[in-house]
Amino acid sequence: MALGILVTAIAAILRLYGLGTPASTYADESWYLFDASSYLGGGVALTQLGEPPPVRISEEVTWMHPPLGKWVLALGVGPLGARPLGGRLPAALFGTATVLLVYLIGLALWASPGWAALAAGLLAFDGLHIVHSRLAMLDALVTAWIAAAALFMALDRKRSAVRGPPSGRIERWFGSRERLFAGLCLGAGMATKWSAVWVLALAWVFSLAGFLDRRVSPRRRLSTTASAFLLVPMGVYVVSYFQFFAQNGPDVAGFVSLQWHMLQFHAHHVIDSPYRSQPWTWPLLLRPMRYLPLLKSQIGSGAEVLALGNPLLWWGFLAGLPLLLWRAWKRDWDAGFSFSLYAVCYLPWFLASRTEFLWYMLPAVPFMCIGLVVAVRALPARVRNPVGVGVGSAAAVLGIAFAPLWMDLAAPWLRFLLWLPGWRA
Repeated sequence: MALGILVTAIAAILRLYGLGTPASTYADESWYLFDASSYLGGGVALTQLGEPPPVRISEEVTWMHPPLGKWVLALGVGPLGARPLGGRLPAALFGTATVLLVYLIGLALWASPGWAALAAGLLAFDGLHIVHSRLAMLDALVTAWIAAAALFMALDRKRSAVRGPPSGRIERWFGSRERLFAGLCLGAGMATKWSAVWVLALAWVFSLAGFLDRRVSPRRRLSTTASAFLLVPMGVYVVSYFQFFAQNGPDVAGFVSLQWHMLQFHAHHVIDSPYRSQPWTWPLLLRPMRYLPLLKSQIGSGAEVLALGNPLLWWGFLAGLPLLLWRAWKRDWDAGFSFSLYAVCYLPWFLASRTEFLWYMLPAVPFMCIGLVVAVRALPARVRNPVGVGVGSAAAVLGIAFAPLWMDLAAPWLRFLLWLPGWRA
């Protein structure tokens, strides 16, 4: 566990250092900070986004997203005030926790602290994850909930091999304690951002196909799956709207209308942005999001926040993808598990017609880290360890070099890191 603590500590430094700068909000922070503050009884009127539905949480601006993530941000806004640091701190803590979760997933899959630390280290030094862990937005939060659900599914698979016949109420109703916790986490993920629904669908597949536990009959699998991955997530989602029902009473029609308006917004929301991009460009890092503007006169002045993934991880994952797919085809659980989670966090965006950005891929990043390690571990024994050390070292070196671009810091070498045209524009 010492390696996991060390990697998590490094991740914490990268996500917490200078978290209060810039002192003003940027990206979409102002909207989420307003709602987090208004939930607590504060806030001032802001221009509404989109066409708000007639019934919603009073004065809520980001009505197109469920409330739980904004309540998490409110945990920082409450004691620290409605300023950037207050909202960024919960996101940074969730982002740091995600690195630890990846380490624990690695332990569950490989029972090797070294390989688990490599997967966690890849996430610790990833720029897209660092940037969004330093923003008062929802993306780092939903990524953490998805990673937590993945951990419980991995533990469920591991422990099913040594468990006896189902016993006790939890196992009879939900299949296992781990499956119940996975359902709770996926419900929390959906109550933060709807994108977690694709992982919930995958959990159904894992559970019904017996990938998590083959001890019980298909009929029992169906009943426990419905309990763990339908009733539990739905319960968490509805409870997250407690403030809606406190304000509007048992207005079921109003609640359904709100969900319909949310669906329409997400399906058709189109804006004009120079940083909009197509999903096929995301793994190649062709069009990252520039959150603070880059001016030639400001290079090295700490005037830049570029939401760009670590090239070693992103391009290395693409290089290892054929090996990962081959291992999955050979029914290797580790490969199938990591690739399936990556796929459901990424591929559904090809079906969307709305304006899209690179950061939508953030929930897939932890599974890129795990998938790359799976690919390295599939190499011949004589080269496996040296390649693993090389991958981890290169990711750390590039992470340190790119850190000023991710953390709004000054560095004289930044101009040499803007390799692609989309990184400079």
